[in-house]
Amino acid sequence: MTYQPEIRPLDGVDLNIVQLLRSDPRVSNKHIAKAIDVSETTVANRLRSMSKRNAMRVIAQRNIYHGKYNETALLYLSVSADQIDSIARHLSRLDGIINVSLTAGSPELVVNIRTWSKAHLHQLLNEEINHLAGLRSITTDFMLDVAKSAHGVGNLSTELPQTTSSKRNREIDDQIVAYLMTDGRTSNREIARRLDVSENNVRLRLQKMFENKELRLGVVCNPAAVGVSSTDWIRIKTVPAATETVVNWLVTNEACVFVAQTSGEYGILAIAHGDGSHNIAENHCREIANQDGVLEIQNHMLIQHFSHRYDLAYIDEDSEIAIRQNGNGKRKTEAKEA
Repeated sequence: MTYQPEIRPLDGVDLNIVQLLRSDPRVSNKHIAKAIDVSETTVANRLRSMSKRNAMRVIAQRNIYHGKYNETALLYLSVSADQIDSIARHLSRLDGIINVSLTAGSPELVVNIRTWSKAHLHQLLNEEINHLAGLRSITTDFMLDVAKSAHGVGNLSTELPQTTSSKRNREIDDQIVAYLMTDGRTSNREIARRLDVSENNVRLRLQKMFENKELRLGVVCNPAAVGVSSTDWIRIKTVPAATETVVNWLVTNEACVFVAQTSGEYGILAIAHGDGSHNIAENHCREIANQDGVLEIQNHMLIQHFSHRYDLAYIDEDSEIAIRQNGNGKRKTEAKEA
């Protein structure tokens, strides 16, 4: 997810469209036009333009824990300056990588990775990471609980890996997801036509994936299009008795787009987007540090993303965000936004 300054910010009409799509990714152009008082043609042209210039797209997002993956871990790597690029690109090629990011200080690289198990992560560390030239130290924390995940940004020009299944009964599912990865607003009828199956077949398969928390539809914007030029990765140490209270406060803080409890000395991770201003980062940290029970914070400003799987999302039954899917009869499922 490398930020692209050439992508112009979304204007008021575009942002209104995006807001409606976040509530219902498959809302009709007619409904959008009526809600923001423009023509359906304007809505269609705006959607086409945003997609063409990689500013915004509705896409299918897999559950981070879909398939064989059961654990997510956070890696903090201190590396020599001349090896940052080679180590980051090596990490980006590893199976299970969610993101690999460069910070403005030390540790130089922060990584989010999903694995089959703790034993699998141990194997990856020993075989793929620990012996890398230029690696000075590494700290590992496990993600224990994700309380909030609402990033919704990513470099849409990045080519994402395709998920395929060797099981015959999942091949059609994968093809459906592939179409929705390109355009999450593609109708069930159109997908059915392309796959030469019934529309009801497509609807039932999607319904099963939604209900099993395997899939959701999400709105992803290029960071530059919505004024995001930096991300603060904030690790928080608290008095044990205050951890839950601090997490709950962070969840309600609009500046925080991601909140999770983790293992390790710093038991909370909060992520906040910014416009690159040092003052904004300082304000985020000062506000968090002033909360009762907070002992210490470490702020890592992310300045470059070597890898970011914006096609993955934390999906569970506890989310507050209702995503309505259309088709023959409307239904709802709930998902945390990535």
